[in-house]
Amino acid sequence: MNYWLFKSEPSVFSFEALKAKGKAGTQWDGVRNYAARNNMKAMQIGDLGFFYHSNEGLNVVGIAEVCALAHPDTTSDDPRWECVDIRAFKDVPTPPTLAEIKANPKLADMALVRLGRLRAAGDHGRMEGSLPHGWAGTCSVTALTPDSARQFILDNTALMAPPHVPEIQLYLADEAHGLWQRTEDELVEIGLPPPFWAFAWAGGQGLARYVIDNPATVRGKRVLDFASGSGLVAIAAAKAGAAGVTAADIDPFSGTAVRLNAQANGVEIEFLGTDCIGADMGWDVVLAGDVFYDKPFADRLMPWFSALKQRGAQILVGDPGRSYLPPSGLEPLGVYEVPVTRALEDAEIKRTTVWRLA
Repeated sequence: MNYWLFKSEPSVFSFEALKAKGKAGTQWDGVRNYAARNNMKAMQIGDLGFFYHSNEGLNVVGIAEVCALAHPDTTSDDPRWECVDIRAFKDVPTPPTLAEIKANPKLADMALVRLGRLRAAGDHGRMEGSLPHGWAGTCSVTALTPDSARQFILDNTALMAPPHVPEIQLYLADEAHGLWQRTEDELVEIGLPPPFWAFAWAGGQGLARYVIDNPATVRGKRVLDFASGSGLVAIAAAKAGAAGVTAADIDPFSGTAVRLNAQANGVEIEFLGTDCIGADMGWDVVLAGDVFYDKPFADRLMPWFSALKQRGAQILVGDPGRSYLPPSGLEPLGVYEVPVTRALEDAEIKRTTVWRLA
């Protein structure tokens, strides 16, 4: 049996709503994130998962059971998107909060702590019947840590230029490397979250191209590269003459990758490993590539972006047509045809637009 994590805002779909569906359960629909979709495709009937209330409540309130294998998501006309059916399995008598979970060092590898973006993530190990008192064995013991990841990254990637930004070299995974082939189960076993930092995503490539071609956008300014991943956009900003660049990402392994990539390109990048949504550290420009893939995440971003813009910051977004890009309030600055890999995307070329918050 495998164990998973299901996240939902209670105002949208709560655990009580799931319980009301009875034994038949309901489909876990609306997921438009490839990693979360792949997780669901790996789920088996009878697998269990924590049910977490996100944004409101911020606690694990119940345990859900997978009751139907992955099938087409009826809320989408796009055949790429699949989902499982789940039903309520049992309540959690004393729901542990996110703060309690983060404070427990034995849960540092839990997907809820590591992977804030996914609506369906893996948590492999034993799931204790009593929570929160039975947390001790919830997560598997893993060897790889952000501090020890440097050699792993060097062994499982190659220094190469993203196709749309040949001026920059990054440590990336490709078909010749084991990291490309590993399943998420295998990554969990070694303690590694899905390695978003190991790939040059279309939105980031388009945004980096725009910054390099339009250096006045960042020259002499303080720049934040939000959800940085590999640090591609941050490096582009540094090369274009930014006065200071901060790369922010909640994945601590991203910090290791950003430092390696910055060194390979001869630039200095500061890394911020905390959730900085809502923060304002005086940035002049905020760059964000590929961030509108998840509705709750997008809903958190726009008020923050708007507040920064009102204060005087410029907000630029690179997006290849993700599902939750706001339909208004954005001004197009440039359009690029970005080569990507079919293993990660639905096409070999993604039409990517760089937008400015209007």
